[in-house]
Amino acid sequence: MADGPEARHRAKVYCLNEDGQWDDRGTGHAAVQYLPAEEAAFIVVMSEEDGATHLLQARVLMEDIYQRQQGAPRLTLDAAACMPCDCSKPSL
Repeated sequence: MADGPEARHRAKVYCLNEDGQWDDRGTGHAAVQYLPAEEAAFIVVMSEEDGATHLLQARVLMEDIYQRQQGAPRLTLDAAACMPCDCSKPSL
């Protein structure tokens, strides 16, 4: 991930489970990262606890809507766009 305060944002990651309840996946630092092998940009959230665990890796798509909630970025994604995630609909 890119270094510097402009490149990373603190993020809380939740996953909507099969019962329709939000599961807390953790807190981390989010950044947009271009992966040449995929020829695509991804939003990547790395755990704040160890800095190595991926909480979220989601491909950036033009049709996704990105907005801020209370000054923090908020993103709701389809599960197919997120790796790794065993939940039906993660939210950042």
